[in-house]
Formats: sequence, structure tokens, C-alpha cells
Amino acid sequence: MSDIEKKAEELMLKAMEGYTPRIQPLQVYERALKAVAAALTPPDGYVLVPVEPTAEMLQAAAFGVAGKSGQKFKPMMLAGYSAMLAARPEVHGG
Repeated sequence: MSDIEKKAEELMLKAMEGYTPRIQPLQVYERALKAVAAALTPPDGYVLVPVEPTAEMLQAAAFGVAGKSGQKFKPMMLAGYSAMLAARPEVHGG
């Protein structure tokens, strides 16, 4: 079971606390949907990025570090990484 599946299961069980047969199926579905959405939402400060950087991300990284060769390694890499994140593709629901 993946981390996302574990988190979804944990949130689903929490969402179903207090479930009684009197709860309507639509309410059960809504609780389940909210639990899954919460499991798939990155924590604050995190974003989704592709496993392999896109051409646009690589180009942004190259421009991000261009002209910074005199800087120390970490600031130069952070500039490239920040540029890659800014160039990441938007994630749309499937």
C-alpha cells in the first residue's frame, strides 16, 4: 500500500467515524470524496511536479543559473530549482 493509499484509508476511517445506517448514501459518498481529496492534496509548501522535468522546466533552470557561475553552488542551484518550479506545468484533474 502506497503512502497516498495509507493516508486516504486513514482519512476515510476518520471521515466515517460516527457512521450509522441512518446516514444517507450521498453523505457517505461526500465524506469518502473529501477524504480522498485530502489524501491527494500536497501539504502546504509543496507542489506537484512531473517525475521527469519538462523541456520548459529545463530551459527555465538553465536561464535561472545563467550568469551566476561566480556564485557558490547552493545559491546557483536554488536559483535553477526555483526557476524550474515556476515553469512546472499546471496539474488538471483527470
